[in-house]
Amino acid sequence: MSKNNKIFIFIAIVIISLAGGVAGGILVRSYFLNSSFNVPLFGDINVGGQYRDGNLVISSPKKVVVEQNDRIAAVTADVQKSLVDFYKKKTASAATDKDTPVDIRATLASFYSQPERLGWGLVLTNDGWILTTLNSVKAGGTVVAASDGTFFEVEKNIADKQSGYSFVKVNATNLVAAQFSGKNDITDGQIIIGLAEDGVAISHVRQAHGDAGGVGVRSSELVYETITVDDETLALGTVMVGLDGTVAGFYHGQGLVVPMYQYAWLLPGLLSNGAVRRPYLGVRYLNLYEFIGPEKLKGALITKDARGVSVAKGSPAATAGLAEDDVITAVDGRAVTADDTLSGLIVSHRPGDEVELTIVREAKEQRVTLTLGTAE
Repeated sequence: MSKNNKIFIFIAIVIISLAGGVAGGILVRSYFLNSSFNVPLFGDINVGGQYRDGNLVISSPKKVVVEQNDRIAAVTADVQKSLVDFYKKKTASAATDKDTPVDIRATLASFYSQPERLGWGLVLTNDGWILTTLNSVKAGGTVVAASDGTFFEVEKNIADKQSGYSFVKVNATNLVAAQFSGKNDITDGQIIIGLAEDGVAISHVRQAHGDAGGVGVRSSELVYETITVDDETLALGTVMVGLDGTVAGFYHGQGLVVPMYQYAWLLPGLLSNGAVRRPYLGVRYLNLYEFIGPEKLKGALITKDARGVSVAKGSPAATAGLAEDDVITAVDGRAVTADDTLSGLIVSHRPGDEVELTIVREAKEQRVTLTLGTAE
């Protein structure tokens, strides 16, 4: 091989390597930063670009603009505006003690103290509904400190027995409400930010649509959907946030995150009735894909639980004539699958909603319409 050919081959290898590096940089940066990215070339000079309508558009070379760390810092600062702190309220004597300055006694700040901080919560609505993992919040005995330094006394605390979390109400009009991730906004592999009381942790989504129910008989009223992350060392109650600034949920331990969209579904009933009201169907079922495989048969097989109940007496399912061995294959035309379980499809409705169930009974498909009840 001549010397010129060797030089040509060497140059070709260098060019291919550079092209591969640039392409890899584009993929990595666009994955982390969604539609915007920067590709490092030489020193601090970058090629900026965007994806528009599925096409890659490269702009002129420029200095570093938006980096991943900048995005994380901006998202963290924005979400922290929707976090509030809970403090144990002092006794009346502490607020009227003659040794306490008058200007301090006259403010609500005199009713809390730093050592008696209980924890934090996430603002759901501007007018004062807050979700917290604390179970020690008491109306009249707890105050809330908002991100802007204002204080509010807790007026109402409604416990959600299913999750163990609490919906807390304060008399406010201008709190900064968090934005929630929708069910399809979280994807496998994406970066997810954990906001804990002791700092910020960066993790990745291992499974966007997980199932904590395991194999076995389930209740149509219990939600088993979870998001799985790869960091199992996070503190319980850590607020998990996507790079788009929406809150994905609370960390529940063992790598599991309880999705926030489940609580967003409860808000309408909470706001109109002041109570946690879940839709009620009243069946026990098995996910067929767990036993047969998603490629063969989808649906929820109504079957008996450990207490011998398949369809609860007096339930909407019983009234509509559902029976053991029926297979529910769809809710309002939406197929029951591994990602859209029967429980998940039911809980996305409100009590009183009319739904159409597609069922298979003795190999024949039927449609049944019923009105969902209320499960407190």
